[in-house]
Amino acid sequence: MTTSQELIVAFITNCNEAKIPYAIARNYEDYPDFAHDLDIFCYPSDYLALRNLLLNLVSEEWDYCSEILSYAGSRFADQNVNCIKLFNSKNDNFLQVDFFYGLTFGGMTHIDVKDILTSRELDLSERFFKINKDIEMYYRTFQISARYLYEGPSEKVIYYCNNWLNYFAERTRFFQSDILSQKDLYLLISFLERGLYREFSIHVRSKKVRFMLRSFIKSPVFMSRRVFERLSGLIREFLTMPSGVNVFYSGVVGCGFEEQLNLLSQRQVIPGWGYKKSLGLLKRIRLKERGGVVLVENKNASNQDGMSKSQVKRLLLLKIFK
Repeated sequence: MTTSQELIVAFITNCNEAKIPYAIARNYEDYPDFAHDLDIFCYPSDYLALRNLLLNLVSEEWDYCSEILSYAGSRFADQNVNCIKLFNSKNDNFLQVDFFYGLTFGGMTHIDVKDILTSRELDLSERFFKINKDIEMYYRTFQISARYLYEGPSEKVIYYCNNWLNYFAERTRFFQSDILSQKDLYLLISFLERGLYREFSIHVRSKKVRFMLRSFIKSPVFMSRRVFERLSGLIREFLTMPSGVNVFYSGVVGCGFEEQLNLLSQRQVIPGWGYKKSLGLLKRIRLKERGGVVLVENKNASNQDGMSKSQVKRLLLLKIFK
C-alpha cells in the first residue's frame, strides 16, 4: 500500500474486523480521502492495538514515520493526543493520524470519549464508524468560534458557517445543553443569517468561559489540577516542538543544492505571508503541525543537481526533520 487512501481503507477495515471501538471525527464525506489528516476518537486503552494495526500495514515505501505520544504530557488522558505521521516521498503521499480521547476546554472535560463512542454511527456505505452528527455539529460551533478568532471571516470559516446553518436551521436544540441553550441556538442562527460572524464568535466564546468558570467553582481543587496539567502541556509543546509554519527556499539559477538547503533553513515565515517569484528558483514546503512532515506543494521547481524528485524530497526530509 503506497497511497494514504489505500492505507486508510486497510486500517479502517482491520479496525472493524478487530471490533475495536473508534469514531472518525470529521471530513469523512470523501472517504477515504482526508486531505492527509485523519482524526479519530478511541479509548486510551485501545491506542496500542490501533497503532499496531496501522504500522503493520506500512510498507517500506513510506520512508518517514514518526510517533508522538501524548504530546501534552498530561496525567489526564483526555487532554492528550497521540499522533502518527507517515510520508512516502516517492509519490508525495502524507498521512497524519491523530488519536483523540475526548474533548476539553482549557483542560476541563467538554465531551467524554465514552459519550462519543457509545453514540457513534455506521456510515451509510457501512465502511466506517463516524462521530454522531449531532455531536460533530455541536462541537463545530466552538470550532467556528476559535477559527474566527485567528482567521477572521476566511473562506474556510464561512464554509463551516454555511454548513452549520444548513444543519441547525431545522433544529430546536443542541446535543449538549449545559453550555449552549435553545435560546442560544436561535440567537446564533440569527447571527449567521445576517452574516454577523464576529457576534457569533463572541457569544460562543462567552458561553465557553462561563462553562469553565462554573466547572471551576464546583470543583476548584480538581479543576485547578486539570488546568495546571493543560498549561504545563502547552508550555512543553512550545519548548520542545516547532509550530506549524510555512517555509520557503529559493536561489538564483545555477546555485548549488546545498546553498538552497541553507536558504531553506533561514527563510522561515509566518503562515499567510506572501513571497516574491522574482527571487528565482522557488519551491514551497509546509510543515504539517507540530513536529511536522514535509509536504511539497509546488512540484514544478527546478533541480540543478540532477536528482530525482524523490531523492530531493528525501534529502530535505533527512536534513530538516531528523
